[in-house]
Amino acid sequence: MMFQDVDIVIPAYEPYDRLLELLKNIRDKENQMFDIILVDDGSGADFAPLFAIA
Repeated sequence: MMFQDVDIVIPAYEPYDRLLELLKNIRDKENQMFDIILVDDGSGADFAPLFAIA
């Protein structure tokens, strides 16, 4: 069976710390290679540290 390349896009506006838990759970659950693209939907400078570590 052929697998297609998969990218997961997650838009986030003013997310809280559980976003990091979500990203970890997605990575741990899936057994194929994929990219997660986290999009900052204009959250502002207060949320930049969270996006930097995600």
